[in-house]
Amino acid sequence: MIEWMAHGALHDFPGLRFLGFEDLRVLKGLRINGETVELVVRVGSARESDGCRFVPVSLASVKEIKGNGGPQETVLARAEVVLGEDLSVAPSPSSLPPIEAYTTSVTDCYDGLLLFHGVALQGIEAIEGASAAGIVTLSHCAPPPRQWMNDPLRGHWLAEPLMIDVAFQSMILWSQQQRGVGSLPVYARSYRQFVRRFPKEPLRIVARLVEAEERRAVADLEWVTSEGNVV
Repeated sequence: MIEWMAHGALHDFPGLRFLGFEDLRVLKGLRINGETVELVVRVGSARESDGCRFVPVSLASVKEIKGNGGPQETVLARAEVVLGEDLSVAPSPSSLPPIEAYTTSVTDCYDGLLLFHGVALQGIEAIEGASAAGIVTLSHCAPPPRQWMNDPLRGHWLAEPLMIDVAFQSMILWSQQQRGVGSLPVYARSYRQFVRRFPKEPLRIVARLVEAEERRAVADLEWVTSEGNVV
């Protein structure tokens, strides 16, 4: 969803770069059961602030409904995509949250009970630890776009769909451990990317809990290289 909305935002601003997004809301998942589903990216008027363009974008699915007089459009997600000429300087990484050993193996996490993800999205390489304060995992990056889709618009990802998804997977594991039930991401307040492309090396993903209620958890997330550089 992030990748497609970023493409839509850049369409009218080909000289700018994808810097991140604000207020991403995942409104509805998309199930594809063998049929073809048309996706539509809708882009609104950009606003300017601090030298960046904030472009409102929504992603919708379109299906023909028999006897309903035409196609039905369902909004799946929306966000403000942030574009600019130059990437920002990355901040220093935050200190790791206090964590303890995570006793479930990565293989067992992908057994369909803790995590439901198929082989392509099984990006976790290691779970360094978890506690009420957060969870730390290690993830590899996605293969090139051509391995995930036919006729990709670019040869490289604008963001990094697997490592971003693994951050949400990590929070599912945290939620399972701390609350006994899984979680799904529905909102991301702000995301900033400090590199044009994610490195090929595995990255440490640090989830630090900010709020933890019975049915809601909020975390700050960082993707950090082995040298300690925030991506």
